[in-house]
Amino acid sequence: MSSSKLAVAMFAVLGMNLAQAQDKRADEQVRRLRQQVQELQQNQSGQEAALAKANQEKAELSKQAGEVSQARSAATQASQRAQAAAGEVQRLRKDKEALSAELGTLKAELEKARADITTSQSAQKASASTLTNTQAALKGNEQQLQTCRTHNAELVGLGRDLLGKYVSVASASSEPFLQLKQVTLENMAQQYEDKLSQQKLKP
Repeated sequence: MSSSKLAVAMFAVLGMNLAQAQDKRADEQVRRLRQQVQELQQNQSGQEAALAKANQEKAELSKQAGEVSQARSAATQASQRAQAAAGEVQRLRKDKEALSAELGTLKAELEKARADITTSQSAQKASASTLTNTQAALKGNEQQLQTCRTHNAELVGLGRDLLGKYVSVASASSEPFLQLKQVTLENMAQQYEDKLSQQKLKP
């Protein structure tokens, strides 16, 4: 009887130990499961945080992409405006060159006109001086001519007086020779009268 009780007692102890061992394994499994759940929750939280961060970064990237697109559009417009401005600058440069050339031509024409005016003024002054001198000379010549006319009239008058006296003396003479030459003397007197008339200066 004692051996049987001992065996029963031993089986009971073994059963209790086995039950305890199973309880420990169950507790360990539960602890591990809880740990895995926590790790899964932590991983999920991390993934959610990472997803939220990724979404935020995506939103930022989308915003930056929009800004880049706007910047590209603005750059394109600025480039077009710059090209238009460059074309306008080129046109204005050509206009300036054309105006500069025209201005140079006008300056040359102006200088020529000034030179022509100076030459004309000098010529006018010279002409005025020549005219003054000519007028003075003409006045002097007129005075001399008037003097010559006076002297000529006096000489013509004197010649006529002498010719008349000679004819009168010849006509009144009683010399036969002079009487024969009366017609010749009258003809000669007429010839001298004609010459005196020709030599008389006209007024």
